[in-house]
Amino acid sequence: MLAGTRNSLLWPLMGGLLGLSISGNQIAFGQYSPEHPKVVQMVDQAVEYLVMPQRPSGSVGGEILAGYAVLLGKADRNHPFVTSAVAKAADVIRRAAAGDKEQHILYDVAVSVMLLASYDPERYRPQLELARDWYMQIQRRSGGYGYLTGLNVQGGDTSQTQYVVLALWALKKVGVTVPSDRV
Repeated sequence: MLAGTRNSLLWPLMGGLLGLSISGNQIAFGQYSPEHPKVVQMVDQAVEYLVMPQRPSGSVGGEILAGYAVLLGKADRNHPFVTSAVAKAADVIRRAAAGDKEQHILYDVAVSVMLLASYDPERYRPQLELARDWYMQIQRRSGGYGYLTGLNVQGGDTSQTQYVVLALWALKKVGVTVPSDRV
């Protein structure tokens, strides 16, 4: 087969595969909704795992994130795992504002903000505003965020910055003023 002939057949074949791929995805996207029994079953299984007492616990931030996931997955504000995570979230924000420089404190405060903003933004407004003020205090001159201790305290960290931006977005969504010139 001539090289030019092979290339001329390749493009229609690739176009056809792309078309099938796109149309196949559209069909798959429409098959499941949050209420679909398979989706509900998967969420229930995930929540069961998250609330297992023997589940390995990595950090307080991990527990808060798991509480946030349980809240979103079950929409049960009174679930003991959720109420425990809410108490931990309020404490993390208090500790950060008091000067805690634990390595993962930016992440922990971010997931705390997301949980409290979803749980009861009016009740926890003082903690949410405290978190916002703390983030404004520790922001780097470059506009980013990074570790508070260690070798690179002057530089920013993309991962930490993205968590802070998610937290600031959560604050803004519940009506906590976030200075736009700082985002």
